[in-house]
Amino acid sequence: ELVVAPRVNHRLGVAMPRLHLLLDDEGGGAHRPACERSNTEQTLARDRDLTERFGRSVEQLGSNDVVIRVGGVFAMERFALDAFAIAGAGRDIDWRMALDLLAAFARERSSALGDETPQAPADVVEAVRVLGRFSSRTGADEPVDIIYNLSGVCLVGATISNTYLHHADLRGADLTRARLGHAHLAGANLGRTKMSRSWLTGSNLVEADLYKADLRRAWLTGADLSRAHLREADLTGAGLINADLSGSHLVDATLSEAKLRDIKYTDDTTWPEGFQPPRSR
Repeated sequence: ELVVAPRVNHRLGVAMPRLHLLLDDEGGGAHRPACERSNTEQTLARDRDLTERFGRSVEQLGSNDVVIRVGGVFAMERFALDAFAIAGAGRDIDWRMALDLLAAFARERSSALGDETPQAPADVVEAVRVLGRFSSRTGADEPVDIIYNLSGVCLVGATISNTYLHHADLRGADLTRARLGHAHLAGANLGRTKMSRSWLTGSNLVEADLYKADLRRAWLTGADLSRAHLREADLTGAGLINADLSGSHLVDATLSEAKLRDIKYTDDTTWPEGFQPPRSR
């Protein structure tokens, strides 16, 4: 059963504080201008609609049927986008609450899975896809400022390309065999993340924290790892062809059999003791 954060109750009861605005012939509201009454009624109707939609989405996310849960994920995305369109980035209590709820959903569903899950469940994958594309779907000129807590999520074998998860907390997540090509993961916390055989071609991992990450045989061709923290990361057999390692920290990292052709690095790139990198491009 999905555990809902306490602040979700804000949306479920959002219309209540506005009941005093209802206009009827017995009160003074009848003397208000017609346009003001119309605007108030429209606001109440809009809030009532959002509240009902949010409640239905929460119910769907708690279903035992995976198809209904996936539908709940998409319904919550639509709610968040509509709330953003109404309130904008400055008034974020509704749309941010919806996104936080989806992140919590992905974490809780993942925590119920076994350690050797062969494939990430569809509802978790779709929840993370929604979070990763929200910013691009708002139509805002600048990326939406939100940091997701996705620690421990299971994305084994998932395909989530071009996702926007800047500074996301993905500690301990399982991204084994995940296809995350051209992902935006700058500043993300990927400490102790399982990423063996993952596909991160062309991804932005600038200043990402990959401490003790399992990157065995991961494909990082053309990835930007400048100023990334890779201390004690396992890059055995990883494909780093044409990757940017400028200013990266690879102290105590394992680079045996790693493919380092045409990599770029700078004088402040730190390597494992005794390791001799090929010439920088």
